[in-house]
Amino acid sequence: MSDKSTDKSTLSLVIPTMDKYGYLSRTLIHSTTQGFREVIVVDSSIKEKKEIEELCKKYHVRLIQADMDRLEARNYGAFVSNSEWVAICDDDVIIHQFDMQKFSALAAQSDFFYGGWGEKPTENYAWIFRRRFFLDILKGYDGNITGGDDLDITLRSKRLGRGVDAMAADLYRTETIGMDIFKDYPSKWIRNKVHYSLTIFPLYCRHKHLIPNIFMSDGWRLNRIMKGEPPLKVLYEGFIERAGLIFSPLYYLLHRGRGRKSDIYGIDPSAKAGP
Repeated sequence: MSDKSTDKSTLSLVIPTMDKYGYLSRTLIHSTTQGFREVIVVDSSIKEKKEIEELCKKYHVRLIQADMDRLEARNYGAFVSNSEWVAICDDDVIIHQFDMQKFSALAAQSDFFYGGWGEKPTENYAWIFRRRFFLDILKGYDGNITGGDDLDITLRSKRLGRGVDAMAADLYRTETIGMDIFKDYPSKWIRNKVHYSLTIFPLYCRHKHLIPNIFMSDGWRLNRIMKGEPPLKVLYEGFIERAGLIFSPLYYLLHRGRGRKSDIYGIDPSAKAGP
């Protein structure tokens, strides 16, 4: 598919959201001042749709309202973007600083950038992609892998493309404001954990070198408890993950392909795009 309509010197920012007006109202203040050609909010809200619509008007953000899950929203946002590059960011990440000049210099010979979020990130994932690499080579995020989606696309990106360590390049500075979803949205935390655990099977099938992590996870959980995390929360999370490992293969067989639109270009949601 032709990319003639895109500007090869710019970067679009895609932010999927769903009933997170509180987070989004803080992140858009900064995201809209960093030099992105456009900021695209893909909103699947039920309760806060009107509030988010007004918020996007206030910051002159391109809004797409559609009934999509998080990964579909990421993929669709990239599809409708108007730049050669696309950055896909969660609604609870504030981008305080993004060096567009440095990005342009590094992007010339690259396919993606990987890095973490917050002042001291412990994990680094791919989240900035050359648009055609994301759509044509990676085929976007795999909707069958809701648990471990960032890890999956990072491993696939490193296998198929040329990446740049954004943290080592000091490309941006971010702050995470919604990492404790357990306190902010407890019911959503439980739902997410259950869903993530049920969709973990295809991740291990695709990246078999991750299987030993299953046996190391108890040690990681003990370390988290020793660092002060609530023991009941960590133990309950462990129970959900163990149960998910048992039922995930069956869940995958029953739902295979339903969560993924392999033809991204065929997505045609009932969407409002503006301005």
